[in-house]
Amino acid sequence: AKIIETVENICPIFNLTTKYNVKGSLVFPVYDEKTDSIKCAYAEEFKALESHAGKFTQVSLGGFLVGALTKISKSLINNATFDVVAYIISKVSLAIARFLEKECLLGTGSSACQGVLVGATQKVTAAAATAITADEIIDMQLKVPQQYQDDASWIVNVDTLGALRKLKDKEGDYLLTKDLTQGFGFLLLGKPVYLSDNMPKIGAKAKPIVYGDFSGLYSNLRPGIEMQMLNEMYADEHAVGVVSWYEVDTKVIETQKVAVLEMAAV
Repeated sequence: AKIIETVENICPIFNLTTKYNVKGSLVFPVYDEKTDSIKCAYAEEFKALESHAGKFTQVSLGGFLVGALTKISKSLINNATFDVVAYIISKVSLAIARFLEKECLLGTGSSACQGVLVGATQKVTAAAATAITADEIIDMQLKVPQQYQDDASWIVNVDTLGALRKLKDKEGDYLLTKDLTQGFGFLLLGKPVYLSDNMPKIGAKAKPIVYGDFSGLYSNLRPGIEMQMLNEMYADEHAVGVVSWYEVDTKVIETQKVAVLEMAAV
């Protein structure tokens, strides 16, 4: 439980996902109206209505095995003036958090978790390869329907946030705030901004910004994260091992909840 708490505190996007802890595979029906949808129209007496409907598809969440192993010198444990084992466990937890954050953002979905940058189907394409405009940010926010805006947020690299804060109008005033004495804070168009080193920087074909309600990304951590102390295995090395195992999968199930900005090719 403590490891899970650490992971959630360090990794906001994983904490914001719709989380499951289920053995086996989860199957979700997804209603798709790309090719057809239910239509309501004026009708005539004695004339049959024409049937229209979207298509149901299935998306499944399984689990990909992930592990981490580290060894600690027994001499260090015996002679240190602080709790070395507790410190190493916290560092393993941090490694788990970083891995989960990276996969939630960048996971390819091919024999691996699917991240929001890969699974998002709503996209705004920037006019330039190396610059973002305020209009493009507004267009991104409007991609997400109003009913999903309450819990929406942004995730960007710190360099991207810097570029957004420096956007100016023709008079040279900053667009995000007219009064520098009030500071920028971590809000963009009224929504929280989370920083991640795993987010791509601004560049050709990169996706430097993702926005939305990240409960649209589903995660299955089955049945949870386990951690063990290996006291005997490395006794001949005068060392103690710490090993962690877990199975996880993520996918964007509710695609309307998230949108990405993709930079131009050139």
